[in-house]
Amino acid sequence: MTIRYQCPECDQVLKIRDDKAGSAAKCPSCKNKFVVPEPTSDESSEASGDSPPVKKKASSPKTERPETAKASKASKKSEAKTKPAADPDEFDPADFLMEDGPGAKASAGLVEKAPADKGPATDSQGRRLLTPNSASAAKRASMSPAAAAAEDASINASANARDLLTKTMDESRVKASSMPAAEKKPSFDFSGAQKELIRYSPHIGGALAAILVAYFIAQSIFGEGVDLPPLYDVSGTVTVNGKALPNVTVIFEPLDATKGGADGGPKRLRTSTGVTDENGYFSLYYMQGERGAPKGKGRIWLQPNSAADVMKIPPEYAGRGNDIREVREAGNEGKFNIEIEQKPPQQ
Repeated sequence: MTIRYQCPECDQVLKIRDDKAGSAAKCPSCKNKFVVPEPTSDESSEASGDSPPVKKKASSPKTERPETAKASKASKKSEAKTKPAADPDEFDPADFLMEDGPGAKASAGLVEKAPADKGPATDSQGRRLLTPNSASAAKRASMSPAAAAAEDASINASANARDLLTKTMDESRVKASSMPAAEKKPSFDFSGAQKELIRYSPHIGGALAAILVAYFIAQSIFGEGVDLPPLYDVSGTVTVNGKALPNVTVIFEPLDATKGGADGGPKRLRTSTGVTDENGYFSLYYMQGERGAPKGKGRIWLQPNSAADVMKIPPEYAGRGNDIREVREAGNEGKFNIEIEQKPPQQ
């Protein structure tokens, strides 16, 4: 049951538990001391009316409460009445107020709401304003307007620099997060290469052995190189009616090409050739880079290199003719000059 009491000083209505009747109390708002009154009949009926009705079961018989419970309740009330009043200075309002809200102190209006955190003061652009303390305020009061303006400018400059630094750091952080990851350069796997080398070593060894065998077989078949016979220097000039005949090929073909093996040279001799220059001079070459001709007799003849020189070569030198000359070990100078005499065509 609840005892309603209105403070005569502040007119605040308090809800007090009925077991505190007759005890000294104090108003939580104005600290006015009073004695808790006894509950009235209206309050008891109101308390009983507030409780929800309970339906009785028809089948269950009425049970009477034991008298001991009533006696204990009466004894508790008498103890509450005879209990000495507590010291008003040590009075706790939450001890006798009814808990009808979020808390006893909240129902009595004792709990003060915490002020909302408004955060630091900012200007129109959202930048934080630096609030000076009492010492700095006193210092600013003694400063001249120019000095105060200079100090404000320095404070604003530092705030702008801080904002700019924060913005730069945020932009760099965003840029770093959006940049693609650096590609890793491929590295050579030495351990893997060693494993592969060991794995294919039998195949590599077999391939090397096959190459060596093929090399020795080729050496046995083709020999160490080209077998050259002894060569001797042969040179001369080609003229037609006393004039040099340039750009024609001079050919010296040995008569018996199969006798070359008698001197320890190749069994068959090659043909030596030479080309005349603008003065009609030529030198015979056995092969490219090997100057000279083999010793012995041979047939000499000419071969034109252009269509304009065809008519300049007489029939006896146009093919294998009867001009036979001999190459000796020495004294071949002037013995291989070719002098052609042609009669002018009759008109």
